Amino acid sequence: MADLTPSGECCLPPKRTRTRNRTNRRRKRGNRAGVAVKARAAELLERHQLVRRSNPPRGVLLSNLSYIESDVVSNGTSSLPLESAVLCKPPDKEVADVPVPMTMLPSPPIPPTTPSVEELIQQSQWNLQQQEKHLLSLRQAQAMAAISLAMEQQMQKLLVETQLDMNEFDNLLQPIIDTCTKDAMLAGKNWMFSNAKTPPHCELMASHLRNRITADEAHFELRLHLIYLTNCVLHHW
Repeated sequence: MADLTPSGECCLPPKRTRTRNRTNRRRKRGNRAGVAVKARAAELLERHQLVRRSNPPRGVLLSNLSYIESDVVSNGTSSLPLESAVLCKPPDKEVADVPVPMTMLPSPPIPPTTPSVEELIQQSQWNLQQQEKHLLSLRQAQAMAAISLAMEQQMQKLLVETQLDMNEFDNLLQPIIDTCTKDAMLAGKNWMFSNAKTPPHCELMASHLRNRITADEAHFELRLHLIYLTNCVLHHW
């Protein structure tokens, strides 16, 4: 405040003194603002470090806060507003954006569905049909194996009983199978008639022709020509 003279007049301090006091007050206000900004920057820096420890970075780099802190410490004030400066890059520095890692979440488990009664019945019927088909195929295979074994045993019995040479008979049948000429048919028919001495002889020759005709590897000409021979023998019996 201004002092009063003895005469009651107002005595103001010199102009230089007033300017010095005004400068001191501004400097004190600036120091207080600098301290507040520095405290705020330190608080944000500590908070950001805590966030970085718990979560991956999302574009906000620690170097930004370091730049702000150094600016506050050196000048007492920040050249940028504090909120915007945190999200900006430091001058004259190119900082690449850090990609955010993608986390693959596991797919939720699919709850098991309970089949209805109709579906269970259809599944049971299908299983039963498949079992029946399998059993039928096994029975057929067993029956064919038993028939083949019985036929083979009967052929061996007739061979022992009649003492016929089936190799000689096959040598006469081969020209009939290949060409089926009249001479080949006549030679085969005469051999069969000359060796048809007893019923076992006839059964052995007929069984041999049957086995050759019904074999799985027999081709069409073989079956056709041997049927011609059988028909010729039966016709002249």
